[in-house]
Amino acid sequence: MPSTARVVIVQLSLRRYRVTFFEELRERLAAADVQLDLVHSTEGPRDDPRGDAVDIPWAVRVPADAIPMGRRRSLVWQRALRPAAGADLVVVEQASQMLVNYALLARQALGGAPLALWGHGRNHDPHPSPAGEAVKRWLSRRVHWWFAYTEGTAEIVGDLGFPRDRITVVRNAGDTRELAAAAAAVTADQLAALRSRLDLGDARVGLYLGALDRTKRLEFLLEAADEVRAHVPGFVLLVVGDGEERGRVEAAAATRPWLRVLGHRWGDDLAALLRVAEIMCVPGWVGLVLVDSFAAGVPLVASASGPHPPEIEYLVDGVTGRLVDDGGDPRRYAGAIVELFQDPARRDRLAAGAAQAAATYSAQDMAARFATGVLAAIQRRRELHPRGQATRAARARA
Repeated sequence: MPSTARVVIVQLSLRRYRVTFFEELRERLAAADVQLDLVHSTEGPRDDPRGDAVDIPWAVRVPADAIPMGRRRSLVWQRALRPAAGADLVVVEQASQMLVNYALLARQALGGAPLALWGHGRNHDPHPSPAGEAVKRWLSRRVHWWFAYTEGTAEIVGDLGFPRDRITVVRNAGDTRELAAAAAAVTADQLAALRSRLDLGDARVGLYLGALDRTKRLEFLLEAADEVRAHVPGFVLLVVGDGEERGRVEAAAATRPWLRVLGHRWGDDLAALLRVAEIMCVPGWVGLVLVDSFAAGVPLVASASGPHPPEIEYLVDGVTGRLVDDGGDPRRYAGAIVELFQDPARRDRLAAGAAQAAATYSAQDMAARFATGVLAAIQRRRELHPRGQATRAARARA
């Protein structure tokens, strides 16, 4: 017997950290007799500098064609119209460069599937495209439903004039439960072996985790790390991640034997590194890495001078980590890290606060919230267009 409704989520790429969320969402919707279809255009390894592109067997992969619009920007035509045809709801990313979004909006206007957006509400980069932001604002007011990353995102969307009762706050998160379990399972022998392999000895360990790109303020981080090392002689900074700025970080490591560039790490390897770390040092663009810090119970120190995506809202200064009002001065940022190394009791309190926050932000909770929003969006559409929904249901039964 076919499901009574069908929702299609369109993503440009499918990332490792989203797999648990999509699997959980699919199960929750199936329990409510709603079929979930996932459409994506995940890049191959050569086009994936982050190294975290994956596939899901039940998802539909479609081509995506880039249309250059200058040196750093391009429009994208993702061939998702056919897989999205006949859906009761289509959810797309809030991305102004995705041309299929406008085609799906036109389809909605002609009586087709209602369109929902999923995203940040606005570009949190310090130098967004004015044209791109204007288009986002225009598009954001014309869809049927909104899936907002955080409460702050919901406020942004509501301020645009979008009805608050059609916004679902999903509390964006990764798979914290799996990471927390892996971190808890790391044994003392495994930690000792890791410290030996990385030649850490009795080092005080800081960890940077994330992409190595311009948004992360890596030069600021390196200046701060120099300052930390000057005040904490045994300090070692482990850099986990990859990206276009890796060469610059490796060049810095050539003159700093206490700086280790490790590249990508996943699963048990990442869990062990999180266990060996005392503090996470991520000054800029703190997104889901904050949720990873919660899962492992390792306090994260971020810079209030930003920029940051919406998930920075989860960081409560002095409770789940530190958000340092450093005025853009890496020495002041470093001072907050030094304080935690010199005050283990305070560090432990932050670690406990971070671990407690892990129960609030998880892929499972996010899936539950998203599923609730999907069902509400479909029900709202049926109330607004009962005849069209009856016709669609009849076609599904035929």
